[in-house]
Amino acid sequence: MLEAAPFDGRELKDLLKLIREPIPEFMILGGMMVNQEDVLHLLNMLRSFRSFAHSVRILARHALDRLRYPRGTRLMMGNALVRAVCWFRCTGKALRFCWVHRSSRSKAVRAAFPAS
Repeated sequence: MLEAAPFDGRELKDLLKLIREPIPEFMILGGMMVNQEDVLHLLNMLRSFRSFAHSVRILARHALDRLRYPRGTRLMMGNALVRAVCWFRCTGKALRFCWVHRSSRSKAVRAAFPAS
């Protein structure tokens, strides 16, 4: 499976409001975007310290985001791709695209590809 790497929407500042929220099926807790890795950690948070730490980290970040912004700022999947277009249109700076490839064993491999 190939998906866009998560992106910190706080870097977009005022441009964040231009990105539409994802469909509800990809969100939990009133707007927190999650991917397959997050779901696995959330389901195992009481069985593994690593999963517990990951879950606490993303839940705390979402709670802080909701205090400061009208939505979560951890952009995943399509929202992470849209930010690339939004960033380029508004800044004119070239981007490097990062992708996450998940093998059948759910281990993430990150690769960067220069924007053309």
